[in-house]
Amino acid sequence: MAPMGSKAKAPTDAIYGSVSTADLVATIKGALAHNDEAARVMLNESDVRFVSGHEEGDASRVKQLGVFKVEIRLPGTEEPLIRNIRIRAKETEA
Repeated sequence: MAPMGSKAKAPTDAIYGSVSTADLVATIKGALAHNDEAARVMLNESDVRFVSGHEEGDASRVKQLGVFKVEIRLPGTEEPLIRNIRIRAKETEA
C-alpha cells in the first residue's frame, strides 16, 4: 500500500491524450494520396486495430510512445497486414 499523499508516477513514455485508429487511417491515407492507384484503397477506422500496446478492452488507441503491432484489414483480402508502427513525439516548431 502506498503512503498517503504519494502519487503513482506516469511512465516516461506516456502521452497526454491518445493515438487512435482514426489517426492511423488519416496518416495512411495521407501517405497513399501521392499515388493515384494507392489513393483508391478504401480504408476505414474499423479496418485497423492495435494488436499490442493498447489498454485492455480497447484495441482502438494507445496512450504512450513506442513501437506497436497493428493489424490492417484491406478490402478484398483474406489475411490482414500486420505491421509495426512507431508512435513518437511530435516535433515542435520553433
